[in-house]
Amino acid sequence: MHRPDIPPNSFGAISSRAPQLYRGGATILGLASLLGAGNLFINGNSTHAIAFTLICIATLGCLWSWAAKPIKGLPYLPLFLLQQGVIYAMPLVIGDENLASISSSTLYLSTLSVILLIVSALAGHRLGSRAANPPPLTRWSFFPNQDISTSPRTANLCLALLISSIAFYLTTRSGVLYQLLPGSLWSLFPVIRTGSDAASMFGALIGGIALVNNPQRVKAVIYWLLLGTIFFLSIADVLLSAATGLILATSVGLALGRAKFPWLFLISALALLGFLNQGKFTVRDKYWDSETNTTHLSIAQLPSFYLDWASESAEQLLWKEDDLFEATTKPSSATEGQSLLDRIDNLQILTFVVNAVETTETPTLNGKTYSLIPPLLVPRFLWHDKPRTHEGQVLLNLHFERQKKREDTEKTYIAWGLLPESIGNFGIFCGPVFLGLLAGFIIGKLEYFSIRKELFSIEGLILLALLLKVTTSFEMVSSVFVTSTFQFLVVVAIGSWFVCLWFRSGPPAIAPYAPTRHPTGP
Repeated sequence: MHRPDIPPNSFGAISSRAPQLYRGGATILGLASLLGAGNLFINGNSTHAIAFTLICIATLGCLWSWAAKPIKGLPYLPLFLLQQGVIYAMPLVIGDENLASISSSTLYLSTLSVILLIVSALAGHRLGSRAANPPPLTRWSFFPNQDISTSPRTANLCLALLISSIAFYLTTRSGVLYQLLPGSLWSLFPVIRTGSDAASMFGALIGGIALVNNPQRVKAVIYWLLLGTIFFLSIADVLLSAATGLILATSVGLALGRAKFPWLFLISALALLGFLNQGKFTVRDKYWDSETNTTHLSIAQLPSFYLDWASESAEQLLWKEDDLFEATTKPSSATEGQSLLDRIDNLQILTFVVNAVETTETPTLNGKTYSLIPPLLVPRFLWHDKPRTHEGQVLLNLHFERQKKREDTEKTYIAWGLLPESIGNFGIFCGPVFLGLLAGFIIGKLEYFSIRKELFSIEGLILLALLLKVTTSFEMVSSVFVTSTFQFLVVVAIGSWFVCLWFRSGPPAIAPYAPTRHPTGP
């Protein structure tokens, strides 16, 4: 039954009006799990089939337990559980060649660590979401008790945010920004870059809510054109992961604006990413500077660069489909296209560290990568010699000998992820339990706190920023996640405050809410 103390614009109200989304998502995930497990058993790969099935059962069981709650806030826990389930179960289905040499004992121990993480996260969530007092109401709403989702000022804000992000990319690519930030001011560049990322993601999210059903068609067309421009500018350094946050934010906005899952947008976006991923390595060999991790292309050179990239990707797809030339003219493996699913290699990293700790008895770090976090929160413009954000990742790679020298870590980033890092610090059993309880407890607190918070408010945008960071954290170690999230939240908080002042400076554009009864929640 709908609770009258939950405001209609709050995350709790939005969540309670989406039972079909939960039921449909659970059905799709269940069918996909059955098909994946069946395919593995039919092909005789019983070890992978058992591991895959156990991970799916643990993930779906915990998702069902979360969905059974009558009142929910922002879906931090289900997105975190889905992320962990997908990145560790998917490689088993797609037949990752790197797993062929992994022993069954190592694979089963790795599976156990994933299950411990998932179950511990649910337990931590239950502890964190318990509270004697009701969730707090919104204090800094843009328009108190007003629906601004279709306000012209909301649409204008969305377009302004997207244009500011494009301005960052263009001034960086043209070199103008470097001229404006000489000398000591150069240390502010990471802050400006974080602001640009925040502007693009929130512009995409707000636009998905305010423009998809807006009668101002011209602004909707401009919105999609700006999104496309940001997408291509963000991947100009041949880093497809740079567009992940933009796609995720757009998906969340479309889901909230249309009250249904944005299948068409997600399928189109993933198809485009998969296509470009085919020619990524060939294009990187041509244009990429490994010393600076950039392409050094001017704005005028970008159109021909994208045409070349599309041509290389199409060629890779044609080579894969043409068996007549496979023996003599197929490209070498060094330049061969890579499937988008091949990028999900977290299970390989997990089995590596499990094997190192269990088989070769490499000593664990006993929390050393976590102790690096507090100094990293100091802004670089206040501490010019501050350690690198990836210092925890560097320590893991050197300690477990994935890389031999520190100089190697400055040229090539080898990602780990939160679960392998926890095992590298505290072992196969204590690591996942520690990470799961801590992450689940924090997530539970955030979900409970968000129940009565309005979407269009300072608190709402900060909570959404946290949700976006949690969802895109699958390759991060804790030092990268905490520092990047901290910087992101500071920028979002300051920007949201100015946006709140801007909205409140003018007269209300829409009449106040009339008291209505909303559909019963799940």
